[in-house]
Amino acid sequence: MPDADKVLSQSEVDALLSAIGVGDAEAVPEGAIQPEAVPYDFKRPQRVSREQLRAIEMLHEAYARGLQAVLSGLLRTNVDVRVGRVEQRSFQEFIQGLPSPGVILVLSCDPLEGPFLFAMEPALAFPIIERLLASGRVSRSHPERPLTQVEWNLIDMVVPRMLDLMKEAWASVAPFQFRVAARETDPALIRVHGPNEAMVSVAFDVTLGEHKGTLAVALPVMAIEGHMVKLVAHRWLSSNLREPEPGQEAALSRQLAPAEVEVTVHLPAERMRLGALGRLRPGDILVTNHPHLEPVLVSIEGCAKFLARLGKVKDRKALKVTGIVEAGRLQPGDAPHTELTVREGEGEGPMREKAAADLEANLLGLLLPQSVVLAEKKVHVRDVVSFKVGEVIEFPKKVGEPLELRVGRLPLAEGAAVMIAEKFGLHLGAMRRPVSRPSP
Repeated sequence: MPDADKVLSQSEVDALLSAIGVGDAEAVPEGAIQPEAVPYDFKRPQRVSREQLRAIEMLHEAYARGLQAVLSGLLRTNVDVRVGRVEQRSFQEFIQGLPSPGVILVLSCDPLEGPFLFAMEPALAFPIIERLLASGRVSRSHPERPLTQVEWNLIDMVVPRMLDLMKEAWASVAPFQFRVAARETDPALIRVHGPNEAMVSVAFDVTLGEHKGTLAVALPVMAIEGHMVKLVAHRWLSSNLREPEPGQEAALSRQLAPAEVEVTVHLPAERMRLGALGRLRPGDILVTNHPHLEPVLVSIEGCAKFLARLGKVKDRKALKVTGIVEAGRLQPGDAPHTELTVREGEGEGPMREKAAADLEANLLGLLLPQSVVLAEKKVHVRDVVSFKVGEVIEFPKKVGEPLELRVGRLPLAEGAAVMIAEKFGLHLGAMRRPVSRPSP
């Protein structure tokens, strides 16, 4: 469980007491220690957040309570089931952590793709078998051998009830159907996923009388990530909301009607080099590439929606809507290939010098849109519209190649991906000189 990571080892306790004894221990303010940047491994990407892991843990806590009641009634003895550790691991790590020989079930989960794994330690399987055979006293030791066919048949009496409970636990997310696709005793023979495939591992600590063992479930992230939104804790509260009643949508629209939105009229965005921007002075003229007879853009809350022509009503500016912005047309903030030109005006020297100082101070305070580009390639539109949940898109960039930092759409630097606590970072390396794109 998450709290287990907070328990100090004996050596750490001794070191802490020793430091207190000699007066070397100092109080460190909370937040003063900065998390260390750790290189990000693209072969084992972190695809599940803490919030999602906590939601998965909550779901399986309900499963553990149901399993405890079922096993206690079926085996006629007290059984305690608790969720242990929930974490993201690679398929290889999960397999290497299983005992051999063991009790391993490969589960299909319609309609999801990618099998689930359900594993039981022999230290738990053999006591269950003995209780099913009406043994009054369970042996303290168990044989270190694979299950026989008769023993597998006895385990098969319990497994359907376990899978029914799993189905009920996931019912609030989606109607899944769990079925046993294969059985295995040697973990090394299981090849249902690639070694680096991301899995969510859920371990259950089971106590059966004097015996303790572990049940483990491995969920392929690729199979469940389409349902992650429903797993997040705050979405559980909204899952029980009623369907909207007839007329409720119209009533909501009437209530929103008085709300105000910002309407902006502007020319399509164009580029300007930062050097040219820094040389602007009062009296200069900016020359755009937009013909004065062409319609301008009308944006609603920053999103271009209409085309319009400028005019006036009495002594006020006005516009007449002439069309609707088509899909794929440039939006405000997009940078086309056209570039503004500057015609330098005339002005007094001291005034231009003061304007230059003021402009430099303003430029230094600007917030520039930056992005870290992980990978990119050109894709046909017909391929994009066919994308679906679970789709795998391959890029030409290799795993070890550096990432790119861009300001707007221009490259600024390269660097290596790092992870700082749970946040993604970029360790800057070589700086790149931006290459301007040619005008059409």
